[in-house]
Amino acid sequence: MILNSNFRVFALDQIARYMGVCLLFTCLTACHSSKKVAQKTPPTPDKTPTIVEPIKPTPVSNNIGSFEDKTTIAKTQLLLNLFGYDPGKADSTLKDQTVAALRVFQTSNQIEAGDRSTKSLETLGLQWFDFSLDSLQMALSKKGYDPGPIDGLLGPMTRGAWKDFLKQNNFSSTHLTKESRDAVFALTYQYDKPTENLLKYDTSTPLDNGAFYATKVSIENVTIRDIRYALNAQGYDTGEMSDAVTPPLEDALFQFQFDKKLPIGEFNTETLKALGFR
Repeated sequence: MILNSNFRVFALDQIARYMGVCLLFTCLTACHSSKKVAQKTPPTPDKTPTIVEPIKPTPVSNNIGSFEDKTTIAKTQLLLNLFGYDPGKADSTLKDQTVAALRVFQTSNQIEAGDRSTKSLETLGLQWFDFSLDSLQMALSKKGYDPGPIDGLLGPMTRGAWKDFLKQNNFSSTHLTKESRDAVFALTYQYDKPTENLLKYDTSTPLDNGAFYATKVSIENVTIRDIRYALNAQGYDTGEMSDAVTPPLEDALFQFQFDKKLPIGEFNTETLKALGFR
């Protein structure tokens, strides 16, 4: 009886030990798995929006350079040449001819002759000289001025076209300004060269008399009747004279646009300009 009792105690003790080991193993496994999950789970993103300060552009005048910089000297030579001074070839060298042209510019703009500060560069308008010569030639050509070949070379035709543009639009003829720079590259017709045949057709006079008034007509004020007279005067039959858009008018408009290689289908700016309106 004593033996059986001791055996029973021993068996219960072994079972308890075994269950303890199993419980410890289970706990360790669960703890290790939770660490893995914690490592793989990405952090919860912060829903607070990030405020990004806008980048403030550096003022152009801060990039104007100095007379110690070869690029600045070359641009100075080009601008002097563009405004009719004679600095010689744009070779990035502050040679005697360039210095002499610069002194003439400085004297005419009430700057001390021989000045080498940024005052001369800013007065000349170097801070606005951010375009190439071929782009300037193309812009002048689109506005009706003739700069000669679009070749990026600053010759007498380009200087003449630029001078005409400045004079026609009342811009400074001695230095580059933001206004003149913006105007020459503007996409509107506001700064286009006026032509000799900006005609207003007299709608009160029969067409076959061919009467018209040689006065400018703005595109904003042009009427359907004006367009009819303009098309008819150029040989395109718009049908019966009226203020309505009729099939004959549409046919005449299409033919005119096709012949002149203009955008087709609307009374667009290009078409009205081609008809002589501004």
